[in-house]
Amino acid sequence: MSKPRYLTKDTKGRKLRRPVPQDIQKYVGKTAWVERLGSLSWSDAVERAHLFAVETDTEIKRYRKEAQRAQSPALHIVDEPGCNFSLMDHEVDQLALVYFHRRERDAESEGGYLLDDNDPRFNDLLSDAQHDLGDALNVQKGVDIGLVDGSQKSKHWTCLNLLVKHGYLGKEAILTENGKRYPTEVISNQRFQRLCKLIVRADVERARRVVEAMENGQHPSLSDSFFASALKPGFELEQPLNRSRKTIGDLVRSYRARREKEVGSSRLSQHNIVFRVLEEELGNATLLTNVARDQCQQLADLFVHIPPHVSQHYKSKKLRQAVEAYEAINGNKPNRVSEGRKNLAILQKAFDHAVRQEWIDRNPASNVEIVGPKRAAKYSNSNDGYQPFSTEELQRIFSAPLYTGCLNDEHGATRSGPHIIKRHRYWAPLLALWTGMRMNEILQLEKGDLRQADRIWYVSVNDTEEIDYEPDTFVKRLKNKNSERDIPLHPELIRFGFIDWADKQDKGRLFPEASQGLADKPSTMFSKRFKTFLTSLDILVPRKKVFHSFRSNFNDALREAGVPQEFRVAINGWTEQNAMDGRYGKGYKVRQLYEEIQKVKYPSLDLRSLYQAEH
Repeated sequence: MSKPRYLTKDTKGRKLRRPVPQDIQKYVGKTAWVERLGSLSWSDAVERAHLFAVETDTEIKRYRKEAQRAQSPALHIVDEPGCNFSLMDHEVDQLALVYFHRRERDAESEGGYLLDDNDPRFNDLLSDAQHDLGDALNVQKGVDIGLVDGSQKSKHWTCLNLLVKHGYLGKEAILTENGKRYPTEVISNQRFQRLCKLIVRADVERARRVVEAMENGQHPSLSDSFFASALKPGFELEQPLNRSRKTIGDLVRSYRARREKEVGSSRLSQHNIVFRVLEEELGNATLLTNVARDQCQQLADLFVHIPPHVSQHYKSKKLRQAVEAYEAINGNKPNRVSEGRKNLAILQKAFDHAVRQEWIDRNPASNVEIVGPKRAAKYSNSNDGYQPFSTEELQRIFSAPLYTGCLNDEHGATRSGPHIIKRHRYWAPLLALWTGMRMNEILQLEKGDLRQADRIWYVSVNDTEEIDYEPDTFVKRLKNKNSERDIPLHPELIRFGFIDWADKQDKGRLFPEASQGLADKPSTMFSKRFKTFLTSLDILVPRKKVFHSFRSNFNDALREAGVPQEFRVAINGWTEQNAMDGRYGKGYKVRQLYEEIQKVKYPSLDLRSLYQAEH
């Protein structure tokens, strides 16, 4: 098989290169079409070369037709009413510097300036570089004398896109349904013309540096001192201060940074859906001043229909695509009014942040609302919340394969097998039933949280970590200040062998496997698995009989044992705990609480098999 046309190779690998015919070079704005092929295999490279030939043939025909239609060398410019363009001298300088800096950065990412002069293609590459320098100098000459041709038109377009990228213009100012637009107010602006000249100077300096490096075999010098600061370490674009130029991307970055300082990762993760909606629906480059109330109402309407756990179940889809996929499967869109209102509140606070920063004058989402079905009457019976498990249901739970022998404690936890695996899925229900601890409080326990006072074992519920963990792992957290407390271990937990088991564990998390995965707290995954576990036992009642029901069982058992309310408050970590803290010393408190907690009984619940499982 003969080598395809335009397929060549240099020190950086295979590439496609086809010279632009001389008669259309001024319209194309370059002397050759070049495409790097990266790591493509030979067969794929050959196939791409054939397509490249067809594509460039089409380009040649298109540009020759354009040349035939051109009646004069004048640049075609159309008016763009209401563009309101303004640019300061220091901003012109900064934009030109960042353009040059990025070209230098691109050169470094491609391997730098130095090439092997022993490479058989070196002379061709040097010839190309010299040709590019000549083209750049010709463009500069044309710009300096005011000549308007295809090359300058290309530079105008480069500068317009640079202004759009950095928020000085909106995309709508330079694009129409029919193609490119060159707004008169911008093109005729003296500072825009100055920016074009600086961009051309940057291209000349860049081309000159390439030639110098190849001819001298060393890193090039800087001839144009204007660009010296762009080569200094740490150079970055000074962001414009005009509030009208701030974008959705600016708002998301700024508000996220602020919330990171104010809330934990769990609360922060609730903002991610709102940030995604802003970016996907409005776009990062959209100016904040262009966001209207109607657009915010459309975002709010979308919030209501976003499927639960969308980031996990629809990883490759945008949010609107996820809504469509959910509807295709279930026959209707999700209708999550409560979640929608939470996200709308975050959206409104984000725009409030923009108002405080004086980026916009008013909050476009302030009068947006989500109208849902009329609320049902509040429960009159306090027992209509989380319901305790019945004795029969508790017996079913602790007689399941997880406690009598299962295949494994992952997907095989509900199937009979030879293993009794004592990890978080085994211990969490027992700890909840006999201490009343919350799910996350249990799963984040560390070995050092098991302590002794007056020869009584107790659990210290706190948010202090005993060792340093990897930065991407979750951090201990409490529901509120009153959640920090000491809970004596019920004698039953000692009989189950919990202390002996814990003593054999390494320092740090008692249940490290509970935090595996992408969740920012261990209860996220465990909650799902426990619901599946209850479903397999035909016990689950959504929002009624769930893991929190163990806490209801425990509190009922405290009450039935005659434990005074002040002790129940201290053990459960409720809001009145401060009064209890003021009445008892540290050591005495554990003893006093132990006397009360050991009164907890579950009549007719037989867990003696768990004693035997320890031996």
